[in-house]
Amino acid sequence: MSEALDHDLRYSLTTPACLARSRRIFKLSCRFDGQDREIEVGRPLSEGGGVTLAILDDGRFAAFCVHSDDGVESAPAGVSHPVHSVTEFSLSAQDAAADAEIHALVKRLARPHSSGGYVVERAALLASGSDFAAVMAWIADHAGVAEAMASEAPRRGLHGPRLGLSGGTEPRTPLRFVLPAGALA
Repeated sequence: MSEALDHDLRYSLTTPACLARSRRIFKLSCRFDGQDREIEVGRPLSEGGGVTLAILDDGRFAAFCVHSDDGVESAPAGVSHPVHSVTEFSLSAQDAAADAEIHALVKRLARPHSSGGYVVERAALLASGSDFAAVMAWIADHAGVAEAMASEAPRRGLHGPRLGLSGGTEPRTPLRFVLPAGALA
């Protein structure tokens, strides 16, 4: 699919329910309809279903929108987490090298997580000296999420109500990022 055609299709398929990012996704390896599957542009979405026209990325915390030509006007199918891998249409040699470099870095810094996936410390990523924004984008693209943090207990006693100590109600910077099993394979 040409980039101009992809842009036109993306613009026409974007709805308030699916505000797509600019990634050109070719294939998703994910959990769909209760089973692990690969959804690929140009192939049927399901047994006897229409051909997949486009896979749109609706952002880090939302589902992917899968549009298919099933002969009737219908809402896009939503694919939420877990998404095991995302394959884009084409990467330049430079992008592929950068992606491989980030993959190697994250794989080196990651440790097993109790969920069966992997966890990477934010401090380790910052200390590595790599492009932190690019690494965070790579983690988001591979279904990584910030680990949930427990809120602090309210401080009590003589020094508890000091100025600036609100009891942990303001948002905190995530300390760790969790990747699903298979993301570093």
